[in-house]
Amino acid sequence: MNRLLVRLSPVWITLLVIGGVCMGHAWSRYSAGASWIGRLEGWALDARAARAAARPHPVASDLGMVYLDEDSLADLSQAGGYRWPLPRQIHGWVIRELKAQGARVIGLDLFFFDRDRDYAENRVGNLSSDEFFAREMAAAGNVVLATSAQDVSNGAIRLQPLPPLFSQSAAALGHDGIRGLSAAGDGALRRVPAFVDDPDLGRVWHMGIVLAARALDLDLDGAIVESGRITLRSPRGDTRVIPVDRSRRLYIDWAIGTEEDRIEKARYSWVYAAARERERQPGLPSRWRGKVVLIGSAGIGSNLSDWGATPVGRQTPLCLSHLNVANSIILNRFILRAPLAVELALIVFLGGISALLGWRFRAPWALAGTLGLMLGYGFLAVWLYERYRWWLPMVLPLAGSVLMTYICWFSYRLIRERMDRREMHRRFGRMVSPNVFNLLVHEGGSALGGSRREVTVYFADVRGFTRFVEERHERNLVQLRQRQLTGAAAESVIDQEARETLATVNLYLGRVADIVKAYDGTLDKYIGDCVMSFWGAPLACPNHALRCVKAALAVHKSIHALNQLRLAENRRRESENAQRDASHQPLLESLPILKIGSAIHSGVATVGFMGSEAHVSNFTVFGRDVNIASRIERVVGPDCIYVSEATWQAVRRDAPELAATFLQLAPMMLESIAEPLGMYEVPWQSTFANIESAPA
Repeated sequence: MNRLLVRLSPVWITLLVIGGVCMGHAWSRYSAGASWIGRLEGWALDARAARAAARPHPVASDLGMVYLDEDSLADLSQAGGYRWPLPRQIHGWVIRELKAQGARVIGLDLFFFDRDRDYAENRVGNLSSDEFFAREMAAAGNVVLATSAQDVSNGAIRLQPLPPLFSQSAAALGHDGIRGLSAAGDGALRRVPAFVDDPDLGRVWHMGIVLAARALDLDLDGAIVESGRITLRSPRGDTRVIPVDRSRRLYIDWAIGTEEDRIEKARYSWVYAAARERERQPGLPSRWRGKVVLIGSAGIGSNLSDWGATPVGRQTPLCLSHLNVANSIILNRFILRAPLAVELALIVFLGGISALLGWRFRAPWALAGTLGLMLGYGFLAVWLYERYRWWLPMVLPLAGSVLMTYICWFSYRLIRERMDRREMHRRFGRMVSPNVFNLLVHEGGSALGGSRREVTVYFADVRGFTRFVEERHERNLVQLRQRQLTGAAAESVIDQEARETLATVNLYLGRVADIVKAYDGTLDKYIGDCVMSFWGAPLACPNHALRCVKAALAVHKSIHALNQLRLAENRRRESENAQRDASHQPLLESLPILKIGSAIHSGVATVGFMGSEAHVSNFTVFGRDVNIASRIERVVGPDCIYVSEATWQAVRRDAPELAATFLQLAPMMLESIAEPLGMYEVPWQSTFANIESAPA
């Protein structure tokens, strides 16, 4: 059960990451972008919106803008000494001129919440300034006035009412987008309420929607409001479906900015001057025929400023939001966001791809694939927005689903590989060379399963060791009797003998083991005073026989050098013993000089772990050819290297000059082997000088 849980760890990691990302994304959608995730997603949307606004994009040709800025105020001040706030009769003249030039709809994004005092200098004939303004609005019959929020409590918005003189003269009323409430947590105006249901004023639509509806004859009173969309129809059969979120807000496609030159634009003072000129010269040109005209503030003064952050800039005239909403409805081109279920499915899909990359590929390729996936999805999201205004979420799908899944997978694999490396080091660290160990780690342990392999098996036996142990023990017994030692004293001498005997055999066997590993062989086991090793597993090695033979030559060279040192030490001890004997001191024991008998055979063997995982498990080889190598070890003499004909054939294939030095022996009958076996002796005394100190 525990193993199953460990093996399923990557699945749990993937499910937990993707599940957490889905919950975060759903929370972000539910909180209507007010969360930090929503703000990040808003910034990602802003980047696409700014890029799309800078590239060619469709804009309705029947939109126009009359902007009231500092230059307009300067012109009006010079012409009539007017100051801000302007007398209402000035707005009346502007409305009259726009109507005279054929404007289809006029949106006035200025607030008129109070009546002005009736100053004599502002009267027009027998009408006060406000009355003249109201009369011109009624005469035009196409003016949309703006209102804004008066109070917001318990989630309900109460709009500021207009004086009846103005509200009854205007053709319609539109709210300004409730900008203080519509701005996101970072202050950017990305979406506006499609309408506000005011308890006194009834349903008041966003001014941009009102302007477009009057331009297209869409019936706002008959609007069909459903979850996620609002449907508007005209008597001619035109239909517009406005996508909205769960709070009935639509995202603004900021296609029209301050630099947009495809819409008609004019300074407010110019239109006023044209109105006064028309009194003297009626035949002026009609620039605004059939246009949807918005009158808005583009000034930066404290009383005139209506600028704020939008997706296309940190300072943008916010009155342009009305033109952009109207543009979307006229062109039937909206920012479209998929349902939550579709976005969650997209997150699951991307997370699954990222997990698959982390599972199937090694770290560099998985990283490259993950980065490619992120770049590909990012490119797709940008392209879909620019082409179709389809809004794909980017923050959580990329940073959460793709990147976090990859990081978790990478961390899991890193931890798992370290654990596997420790486990492999526990099993193989003392059995193989560092080169082979690193290759095993790179292979990920795939080479450790049971398999049939071509191998070369090497038995290196310490010859004369048994006789040395017996003779040493006999001498100690004689000394014990001569010295009449018993009990603990006798046991101490015997234990010292055992330690020295073990140190001697370990010295010889250690030399053999070090050389086997240096030539990339695998240590199998110590069988008493014999070392068993093999080449060709756990990693395949095409020249395993040659490596084994060179290792055997290096073993005999090393043992020969060791014995020369020990012989020199024995000569020194003999000289010292003469002095010790004269002074009746204990004599020094001579160091034993041992020989190695090497047996090598190549063939096919079963390779794998043998034993119990709970107790002892050994990576070993077994089979008929292993038995043959063991039988050769029984007949090889001291200081001799015997190889079978199969090994000789393999060496002749890889190093013919070395194989030519082998001495052919008479075929031998081996125990439990039915047929005589071809045998060769390797004359190491004349060969080892030409053998490299490193593996082939």
